[in-house]
Amino acid sequence: MTFKKNSSAADSIFDKTAGDCHENMTGTRIPLESLPNTRDLGGIRTADGRIIRPHRLVRSGALAGISDADREILLNEYNVKTVIDFRTDTEREEKPDPEMEGVRLIIDPIAEEETMGITRGRQGLLELLNLKQDADALMLKIYPELVGSELSQKHYARFLFFEYLLAQEEGAVLWHCSAGKDRAGLGSALVLAALGVPESVIRADYLLTNDYLQAANRQLVAQLSKVPGADEEKLAKIKTIFDAKEAYLDSALDYIKNKYGTMREYLEKALGMDEAKLRKLQQMYLMEAVETGALKKHMIDTVKEWQLKIGYMEENMKLYYPAQSLKALLGLPEEAAQEELDTALAVFAEKVYPSLGRLKISHNKERYCLDIPAEGCAYIAREVPEPAFLKQLLAVITAPGKTLSDVRRCFADYAAGQKTGFVEEDGAHDGMGHVFYFEEGADDCYVYCVEENEFGLTYHRFGKEDYEYART
Repeated sequence: MTFKKNSSAADSIFDKTAGDCHENMTGTRIPLESLPNTRDLGGIRTADGRIIRPHRLVRSGALAGISDADREILLNEYNVKTVIDFRTDTEREEKPDPEMEGVRLIIDPIAEEETMGITRGRQGLLELLNLKQDADALMLKIYPELVGSELSQKHYARFLFFEYLLAQEEGAVLWHCSAGKDRAGLGSALVLAALGVPESVIRADYLLTNDYLQAANRQLVAQLSKVPGADEEKLAKIKTIFDAKEAYLDSALDYIKNKYGTMREYLEKALGMDEAKLRKLQQMYLMEAVETGALKKHMIDTVKEWQLKIGYMEENMKLYYPAQSLKALLGLPEEAAQEELDTALAVFAEKVYPSLGRLKISHNKERYCLDIPAEGCAYIAREVPEPAFLKQLLAVITAPGKTLSDVRRCFADYAAGQKTGFVEEDGAHDGMGHVFYFEEGADDCYVYCVEENEFGLTYHRFGKEDYEYART
């Protein structure tokens, strides 16, 4: 996805090394039914090409009202160990966070009690109906205060660099305010900036709140419309305040620029981040980028192969891989430790969602199972074209009376159409039968091992890395 770089004065507050990166992804929404604006920041790419580790940094709205099923997802799938609540005392009293076993709850209020425009206690929402000033003007005043006041800086500093993120050696930290827009949104922006994420991605992640809270905000405005005296003009102001606007974020960034010069100077002088803390934060929460294309293609091709052979069935499919094959497909070195492979697979699972659905990944020693849910298999059946060569080869393999000569002719005809050649090898000494594969330039990159016996023809298809691994 490409994001247009904002040309406002706020751009210059980011160090030049943070640059612009056009292929960065934003945080991934965690599919929770009761919490619409909960996101894993894992997978976001930094300017130097690293990515945020998955299941470590989670931003959210308030957790009050979380369902049991969603609680289990946060605890078991995302391994949330610490929850940081940015809300005021009044907000917490009205809608307290639930207790969750094994989770430390930290109270870290970013704003003064009932700050009009950002806190969402009942009284604060009612006061918004009587707002006299322009709604945009109110938010443009509040955002600089959220990064400039002594209270906010004290608590953002605790969140980022002292007691919380730097102390979280394992598991995920989840931070939230009421809606997950203003206090949590600016907290996320500061975290991403400290990790070296480009400004264009920070902006895009902030603005995603509009997509995820649209339905909830509409419902809240509908409830407020029933309050006596709530006319269209008043409700329009509330709708404006509920929006995540680029201008609001810019007002905070402009404040930082005007007072500190750069984001780096702000983090150091206002929040107490020195070089050692920055390095530790990045070591804890960043990892080298993971190549996902090869494994995704292999999985899709394998599922499509079986759908061609036996037809599409509305069910999940389990694919099994040796650890070494997964390392090769993910671009990891052969000597990569199991922990590194597991982390890379978690990143991969986030990147292929939602097209392949929520993968379930398990392993028994060196053998891994990647379980594609039914919706992922349905996506492949619906969206992925049938592979032309495999379809032709299966017609030969399954037809009565066909021989290796027919297989050879099938390869030759397809290679001619692709303006390339093919290779045939005798793999009998390796137990691989007759080996066929295309030279460079063909749209089929697999190795086919074909055997002929009294029952006809059978074949096995391998990726080239898997073929070499199988031979050994």
